Amino acid sequence: MLKLHSGLAIQATIAATSGKPVERILPSFVNQPGVPLIDVSLACAAAGTTVTLDMEDHTTTDLALATLASLREDFPDTGAVLQSYLHRTEADCRDLAASGSRIRLCKGAYREPQSVAYQNRADIELGIKTIGENCLEEG
Repeated sequence: MLKLHSGLAIQATIAATSGKPVERILPSFVNQPGVPLIDVSLACAAAGTTVTLDMEDHTTTDLALATLASLREDFPDTGAVLQSYLHRTEADCRDLAASGSRIRLCKGAYREPQSVAYQNRADIELGIKTIGENCLEEG
């Protein structure tokens, strides 16, 4: 049975993941009837296609993965894009592959700090190859 996520439930997930006071920032988004992600997921399911969540800069990765986990409860074919240049991506890819999630791996396009992302082009290219191979072996 489809569990329609209430605006308050999504707001709580966003607040817990981001540590931000989203009740002041996002009330018009999360309190919309049906919340847009559910509407898109329902439309895609009806059309026989899927949703793939894109990633933004590293500060939103936890939120995107939490959103993915929530959506996959009702829409198990929902997938995500992972950016291989982030240090965390190998573990994220392993976790998603183990759960059966669809994954699209990309190099990454944002200027991220060295503390969270590889900076050298050769390291980034090796990373996408290694992570891709590991994910294929695991899932």
